[in-house]
Amino acid sequence: MHQDGVFEAGGSSRPAVSAGGGALSILNASVRLGANADSGRTVYGAEIACRLADGQDPAALDRAVAIRLAERLPASTDVDLPRLGRRFGLADLIAVAVAAVECAAVPRILWSAEPPRAMPYPLADGMFGVRLRWHPVVPAHAAAIVEAALVVLDGVIGCTAPGSAAAFRDRLAGLRTRIAADLPPPDGQRLLAAARDRGLPAERIAGPHLRIGQGRRQVHLYDSMPAATSYGAVRRLGDRDRVWAVWRGQGLPVPAHHIVGSRDDLRAAAASIGLPAVVQPTKTLAAADRTVLVDSRDRLGPAYRRAAGRSGPALVRTHPAGERYRLVIVGRRMVAAAWVRDGAARDVTDRVDPDVQILAVTAARSLGLAVAGIDLVTPDIGRPRAHAPAVLLEATGRPPLDLHHAPAAGPPRDVAGAILDSLFDGPDRAHLPVLLAVGDAPAAEAVARAVRACLQAAGYSTGLCLDHRTELDGEPLDGAPAGGASGLRALAREPYVDALVAGLSPETVIEQGLGVMRCRAAALIGPIGTAAGQVALAAMLNAGVDSVLVPPARLAEPEMRPVADRLRALSQTAPEGVAAALLAAAGLEQESGMRVIHPHA
Repeated sequence: MHQDGVFEAGGSSRPAVSAGGGALSILNASVRLGANADSGRTVYGAEIACRLADGQDPAALDRAVAIRLAERLPASTDVDLPRLGRRFGLADLIAVAVAAVECAAVPRILWSAEPPRAMPYPLADGMFGVRLRWHPVVPAHAAAIVEAALVVLDGVIGCTAPGSAAAFRDRLAGLRTRIAADLPPPDGQRLLAAARDRGLPAERIAGPHLRIGQGRRQVHLYDSMPAATSYGAVRRLGDRDRVWAVWRGQGLPVPAHHIVGSRDDLRAAAASIGLPAVVQPTKTLAAADRTVLVDSRDRLGPAYRRAAGRSGPALVRTHPAGERYRLVIVGRRMVAAAWVRDGAARDVTDRVDPDVQILAVTAARSLGLAVAGIDLVTPDIGRPRAHAPAVLLEATGRPPLDLHHAPAAGPPRDVAGAILDSLFDGPDRAHLPVLLAVGDAPAAEAVARAVRACLQAAGYSTGLCLDHRTELDGEPLDGAPAGGASGLRALAREPYVDALVAGLSPETVIEQGLGVMRCRAAALIGPIGTAAGQVALAAMLNAGVDSVLVPPARLAEPEMRPVADRLRALSQTAPEGVAAALLAAAGLEQESGMRVIHPHA
């Protein structure tokens, strides 16, 4: 572990760029995967070797350098020059450049509030290095973001390489395109950001399909709709007449309406309902511009052609007096409300009368929706229905989130967070129990298999990951990476896994990290006085491991003193004894004889 604690343990490493000239030369760079001491999330560290011209102080650069950096970045990028202060160094400049490139390449929805941290350190032959500690928003593109930052930095100190600004713009455009192809639509991005803020494991599967949580605890979402929404409810939502029939059966207010199959039927229905009236498709997924407000009989024919389309039929309904509002229901409560007109939204959440909230919640629950957008019309949403009648119009199981996260007026509402909070009581409910043994291959594997045997005997479907093997319930996991951190991540995606167990060498932990955001208990077995053992221990301490067990003889060693309060002694070193200690530390073993709590009890 580096003494400054900026970059502890590594994973994949790749060369970035060689650039520069004049006052600064960036000789090489690599981006490595590691672990975060604060939250256990993935951290990337960039190790950058640089050389400055004679007499240039890497810890105190001219402010004009930062101004030139800002000139090279896109106008939309907010480079935080004030935080550099009057005296700043190249490490600060690199951290700002990486943050600026990430903000320029990644949609604003996903921006992280945690800026990169950088630390310089001396190298031989007059060179120095910079270690960057950073939580990338899009980890798959972390190396490319660092490379782009180094390109834009090329020449900002010595004003050399005049073509680098154009090269950066080309690189940034390509980077934006690649990142956009790997991201879900905006609603999915808001859900991923909300999951990150709550410490929930989350990833995009394809399109708007997201996975939140691990193993049996995972929940899938399609945009804002939980995948557990019944097929019958989804089909019903596609037909306005069926939705209104459900509401009418519950005694809820819906507009008077008729299904019409011809222009003559429409004229008769309009005469019965009265004008103005609304003519629209019966299918809710039809284009919005096929809904027409008709205020005269001569417009009924064109309105029918537009609403019915090629397949027909159409629907004609009354046009209730009042304003249209969208209320978002999550579970049994309203979490946001907006006045909507011409696609623009104004937040009115704090104005909605409790009686109107009850109406919207009842409407959502009658359709079997845990998450719903309910559209209604009322003259005054701040008054009870007895004084301002409300009429239900539409329901959707995938309410768009931008109306509420970024309204045209009024405060934003964290609907994405409310959806995730309704699915998980907290991050502990989304993470599987993970138990880890670190040591030489035979010993670590023996402990891991002993833990797996105990968990399986208790009814847990258990994933086992070794340095070069990935198993689920004793069988190789088809198509999974052959062990290591990638194998552990693959096991966490399996939908029927209850627990994860890993037996890894110190070298694997150093090279690949732990692969998961949280680990309940880890045991470092065998000799840990080696350099590899020390770095592996640092990786575990800094990766969100709740409890780290080590041989008792090691607790008294001087290098253990700074972290002694975070370690526990192993009373036994045999595989079965270490397994029992891991289970106890993870809260999966009761004092009386290795009886493990069943996961579904």
